Amino acid sequence: MLKTNKLFQKTIVDTIKAILFIFILVPIESLAADKPPIIGQVEGKAFLVTEDNKKIDLKKSMPLKARAHIESLPGSSVKIFLNPLQTLTLFGETEIMISSTEPSDHKTPEVFLKKGQLRWQNFSDEKNSEAPSTLKSEVFESFLPSGDFYFTLNSETGRANLKTFKGEALFSILNGEDSKRVSEGSEATFEGVVESGEFVFDELLRGKKIPRGRFLPVELISPDEVREHQKLLKKEGLQILKFRQPEKKEKLVLSKKTKSSMICNSPSAKYNDCVWTCVGNPENEAKKCRTSLEGVSCVRQRCDGSGRWIESMKVDSQKSKVECSDKPIVAPCDY
Repeated sequence: MLKTNKLFQKTIVDTIKAILFIFILVPIESLAADKPPIIGQVEGKAFLVTEDNKKIDLKKSMPLKARAHIESLPGSSVKIFLNPLQTLTLFGETEIMISSTEPSDHKTPEVFLKKGQLRWQNFSDEKNSEAPSTLKSEVFESFLPSGDFYFTLNSETGRANLKTFKGEALFSILNGEDSKRVSEGSEATFEGVVESGEFVFDELLRGKKIPRGRFLPVELISPDEVREHQKLLKKEGLQILKFRQPEKKEKLVLSKKTKSSMICNSPSAKYNDCVWTCVGNPENEAKKCRTSLEGVSCVRQRCDGSGRWIESMKVDSQKSKVECSDKPIVAPCDY
């Protein structure tokens, strides 16, 4: 009889643990969000912008229809349940568009970040392929598996940033081949070219646009930000994350189109590569570019998305990243 009681007590304890585990991993409000996307929580002021540009105050439990356009004011935050296992948190001065997805198909709507900062939490199993997550902007796209991710897009500074606090995500240039795999505890930043407060783009051969700029090296998230995030997780009732160190050498991840990535000719080069050419060099000179002579100069050009050599500029061969020689030299641009 004593053994039976102990067995019964153990069963009850195990059941309670299982229930608690579910509520730790999934926010309570999201379990009730049976018809997502739906507004979960609003702090401060945020709006649903209609097609005729009218602004409707967001309220808790408000359902979001196809092509929902949302804006948040400074100091505000909005939590959105994309589906029962994925939440989106918008911070102040953020603007997004949510694509059309029927609640019955159990897929995650595609989100387009126009500006600002957001947090994407995916509580699904890593092997769950029925809940794909895609975040896009005018300069990047990212496919998000299970994890906790922060994105920032600022056209004034020309920067797009991804911080991964849990999981791992691929951070890719829109319509481009450059990507960074951002592992747990690290961040990646794309530094774009800006003119008049807007990103600058090159036109691709088929009419698509690709942003000018480059990726900065992947770095660890600062210890202060890690501590603040851990405090937030405690507040939310989630487990503290253990961060692993990213690989020392971050490898560039290229698409399957790598073989055909050479879009410029004479000489062959990839998008955003530069060529340094010695112009006017005496024919009898070998391996050296005699820029000290009159009429001899080192000229740098950039390969754009249309396969053209543009932005010709004379550079100081001694101070440039690449020193001109008697033959054209192709390398990543130094600006």
